[in-house]
Amino acid sequence: MSKIKVGLIGAGQRGKDVYGNYALIHPEHIEFVAVAEPNEIKRKEFSEKHNIKPEYQFESWEEFFEKEKFCDAVIIATPDRVHFEPAKLALEKNYHILLEKPMSNDPKEVMELGKLAEKNDKVFMICHVLRYTPFFSTIKSIIDSGEIGDIMSIQHNENIGYFHFGHSFVRGNWRNSDLSSPLMLQKSCHDMDILLWLVGADCTKIASFGELSYFKKESKPENAGDRCVNCQIENQCPYSAVQLYYNNVGRWPTTAICEIQTIEEVKKAVAEGPYGRCVYECDNNVVDHQSTILEFANNVTATFNLSAFTNKVMGKLLGHAVKPTCHYKQTSLDKFEQVISEGIEEVCRQSRISISEIDFSVIGIPGYGEIEKDVHIIDETVKRILGKNTFRCVNDAVVAWAGSLGCKAGINIVAGTGAIGYGIDPKGNMARSSGWGPFCGDEGSAYWLGKKVIETFSKQSDGRLKKTPLYDIVSSEFNIKSDFDLLDIVVNKMEMKRDKVAQLAKLLYRAAKVNDEFALEAYIQAAYEHYSTIHSLIEKLDFKNEERILVSYSGGVFNAGKYILDSLKILLKKESKPIELITPILKPVFGAALYALTIKLGKQNADIIENLITEQAK
Repeated sequence: MSKIKVGLIGAGQRGKDVYGNYALIHPEHIEFVAVAEPNEIKRKEFSEKHNIKPEYQFESWEEFFEKEKFCDAVIIATPDRVHFEPAKLALEKNYHILLEKPMSNDPKEVMELGKLAEKNDKVFMICHVLRYTPFFSTIKSIIDSGEIGDIMSIQHNENIGYFHFGHSFVRGNWRNSDLSSPLMLQKSCHDMDILLWLVGADCTKIASFGELSYFKKESKPENAGDRCVNCQIENQCPYSAVQLYYNNVGRWPTTAICEIQTIEEVKKAVAEGPYGRCVYECDNNVVDHQSTILEFANNVTATFNLSAFTNKVMGKLLGHAVKPTCHYKQTSLDKFEQVISEGIEEVCRQSRISISEIDFSVIGIPGYGEIEKDVHIIDETVKRILGKNTFRCVNDAVVAWAGSLGCKAGINIVAGTGAIGYGIDPKGNMARSSGWGPFCGDEGSAYWLGKKVIETFSKQSDGRLKKTPLYDIVSSEFNIKSDFDLLDIVVNKMEMKRDKVAQLAKLLYRAAKVNDEFALEAYIQAAYEHYSTIHSLIEKLDFKNEERILVSYSGGVFNAGKYILDSLKILLKKESKPIELITPILKPVFGAALYALTIKLGKQNADIIENLITEQAK
C-alpha cells in the first residue's frame, strides 16, 4: 500500500501518543503532515516529532479547514463535544476520515454526518477498535462458525475499575456530561457496538437506568480534606491522588495530569490542579453504575452492566499452580524438569488450553545464567517441555524486576529465602549484584535473618545478651524447655535446610512489632545490606541522564514493612541522584507474564502494555 498523508485534529493522548506513535513506528504506511491543537506545548511536541512545516501547524481545527484540501485523510481526536463540526467540514472537503468515538452527543448530528458520508466515496470510520482485537474477533469467529450453536443471550460487563473511574470520570475530562457526554455514550459505545456486532442484528428494544450514588459530598468520610495533599486519611483512601500519581510518573494515568513529567511537576499538579481534588468534592455528574437490557431483531437478548467499583478493569488470571522449588542447583535437573512440566500442565489445565496454544513464555528460574555451561541444558529442557522455541528463560530476579517496576528502567531488590539485586538502565544495560548464595552472602535475606534469630537466641540463653521479647517468642513457638532444644529443632527437624531456616524470620517480625531491640537492629542491618546492593548497581549502570532512579523490592522479607523500609529510605537519601522507592507494581508471577507480553508485542504496542500494567496493579 502507498503511504497515506494525514492531518491530526487534536494532539491529546489518543491523537499524539496512539496514532502519532503508530506513524513513527510505521513511516512506510502513514505520514502526518499537519496538526491542529490549541495547546502550544502539545502542538510543538507533535510537530517536532513528525517534522511538520510551520505553515501546517494550526491552533484550531477551523484554521486547518480554511486551507484547500492538502492531504489524503484526517484523524479527528478532539474532545467528545468537538467531533461534529470538524467531521462535517472534513466530509465537505472530501477527506478520508478516522473519527474518534462517539460521533456526536446529538442524534441529529449523527444522522447528518451519516448522510454526508453516504454522498462521498471516501472512508468514514469510527474508532470502535474492539472489533479488531484478538479477543473479540475470536469470539465473533466462533459465533459465526456455529461451533457453539445459536446465541440466545449475552451477559456483558464493563468493569471500569475504581482507580480508572476516579481518575477519568470523577476528577478528569469525562466527569461531567455537560462538558463531555453521558457515561454510557463516552465509555460504553464500544460495548454497544460489540453487542450489535456479535449478535448480527438490530436492537429493537432497550431499557436502561443508572445513578450517581457514591461519588458525591454525602459519601465523604469524616476528617477527609478537600484535596488529597491536606487530607488526614489520604493514606487509607483507595482514591488517593498522592498514591496514584506519585507512583506513576512518566506513564498513564500521571501523564494526563501535567505536561512535564517530573516528580516536582506532578506534586504541583496534585496540590493545585483538578486531579488532586477529593473525589467527594468534584463537579462530576456522570453515573457511577448503570444497567441495560436489550432485545434484538433475531430474538437474542442481552444484559449490560457498567460499574465504577470493581478492582480490575480487564484481564484474568486463568491458571495458578504452586509447586516445590525449581532451583536445579539445590535439587537436580530431573527435579527441575518435573516441577516445571507439572506446573505448566496444571496451569494449562486450569486455563482450558493446550501447551501448543501458548504463544510465548517467560520462565523465571533460580540460578539461571550463573553457570554458563548449564544455560544450554536448561534451555533444551524447557524446549522439550513446551515442544517449541517460543520462550525465554531468565533468572528469577529478572521476572521480579519486571513485576515490581513494570518492565521499566530501575533497580529491584529481591529478599526472600535468598537475596539479590537486579537492574536495567534506560539504554537496556543489565546488571546483577549480591545473590552469591548462603555460603558466600545472601545478606538481608530471610535465611540471613533466620540465622540472626538463632544467633540471638543462643546468646540470650547463655547470658551473653540480655533476654528480650524475641527469646520468649522463640521459646513459645517451639515449646522450648531447655536451651539446646532449638539446636535439635534446627539440625534434626529443619535439617539445616535454607528454606526452613528462612521461616524463622517471621519470628523476628513478631519481635519487631513489640519493639524488640535486637529484631529492630537486625532489620536496620538488612536495610543497609540492600542499600549496598542498590548503590553497587547504580555504579554499574548508566542513569546519568535520569532525573530520578526508580527502586522497588519483592520477597517475603519486605512484608516487615516499615521496620526495614524506613531505614532503607533514609539510606537511599545518601545517593547524589534522587531515588524514588516505589511499592511493587506487580507480583513476580505477573512480572513473568508481563515480560513475555512485552517481548511478544514489542514497543509498538507500548500503550496496551501500559494499560495492562496499571489495570493489573490495581
